[in-house]
Amino acid sequence: EESGVLRAGVQGGGGDLLELLVEALQAELAEGEFRQVDQMVSTSAYDFHPNPWRLFTTNGGPVLSGADLGQLGPGAALWLYTGGQFLWPGVRIGHKFRVPIPRVAEDGEHSETKMVEMTTASLRPLVLVLSGFLSDGECDFIKSYAASRMVPSGLAVMDGTRGDQSDVRTSTQTFMQRGGSPRIRALEERRPSSAGRL
Repeated sequence: EESGVLRAGVQGGGGDLLELLVEALQAELAEGEFRQVDQMVSTSAYDFHPNPWRLFTTNGGPVLSGADLGQLGPGAALWLYTGGQFLWPGVRIGHKFRVPIPRVAEDGEHSETKMVEMTTASLRPLVLVLSGFLSDGECDFIKSYAASRMVPSGLAVMDGTRGDQSDVRTSTQTFMQRGGSPRIRALEERRPSSAGRL
């Protein structure tokens, strides 16, 4: 049984059905949820009010109502997130997902959705590889955009640090200006539906 996956046979129902389902899951699972089982991962002692528990479809769509549950139909698989925010789960190294990616034209209009393959390369840190997320033309655009805008990477130094630090970090970097061109806006439109939840 995979952690976080709920196999639900839901027939639909009233607006409170989702609330009742999440409350039942909390009653069953909450006792062990915040127990520290690994010193590398802290799941206990919140200093702030945690996000509400939420259910998501296996494509990352939020389940917001009893009507949403009814549309999924009997036997639908759901992801339960006790932190309330969706992140693609790693499951295991080599695990593959089919992820829907919206295609957005340069004028900002959504045209269609394509499916790309996402593979788990590492669990800690979580590394997910999306194959075909960018087209060859989009990669060429990003490289061309960055080529004339690269600057030396910044370096944060401690108080009392002396001497020339210019040779400590030799990398360069740049950032794409948010909304800076139609092509950049088209890439930004794609991100929240997929990579923004990784």
